[in-house]
Amino acid sequence: MAPTWVQLADLAAQEGKTTQVGELDCTTEAGKPLCGQFGVKGFPKMKMLFADGDKVGVVSYEGLRGLDNMYDFLEKTVKPVSCSGAG
Repeated sequence: MAPTWVQLADLAAQEGKTTQVGELDCTTEAGKPLCGQFGVKGFPKMKMLFADGDKVGVVSYEGLRGLDNMYDFLEKTVKPVSCSGAG
């Protein structure tokens, strides 16, 4: 899936998204604690983490593994940050 992750990151950047795409190997000692924290038990697993005030929100992705499918999910899930009261 690594090539698709790279393509997703590139597409998000081209579209001006501030989204960061990364991967984590849950089979390594370094990765196990974080994977446990977010309930990753099977592989591959895709999760989207996002800031929600002072806490981290988590959304599991269960869709198809194609670039278009993952980008559509990103578009529907990530809402733009708005600033109000300016002026």
